[in-house]
Amino acid sequence: ATHLVMVELKRTEKFLSFCAAGKWILIAQYVWDCERAQKLLPEKDYEWRGSEIHEKRIWFDAPFFHRHRAFYFGQRQFAGMTVYLLVSEKIATVHRSVLEAGGCIVHIIQAER
Repeated sequence: ATHLVMVELKRTEKFLSFCAAGKWILIAQYVWDCERAQKLLPEKDYEWRGSEIHEKRIWFDAPFFHRHRAFYFGQRQFAGMTVYLLVSEKIATVHRSVLEAGGCIVHIIQAER
């Protein structure tokens, strides 16, 4: 996927993965305006932006910041990093998804019981 459209910002696995990968995260109005125009419109006018922080501790400018970093510096958020996770498989799946989207190499270490 290349674009994520959100009605409101939520700190989900998908949102974090798109930020880490530097992909477009757009407001829902983009879909409606494209449909009205019957063509794809430039994304830059519909990207989540803002200096404030959502009550759920999400910085509105995060999608823009991470996408610009990926575009101008040619690397994703966690490029070149290697991470070892010592967590349950259920938790590891979510963390792995976000970290790998950002270019990280992830190793899961199974805890002994």
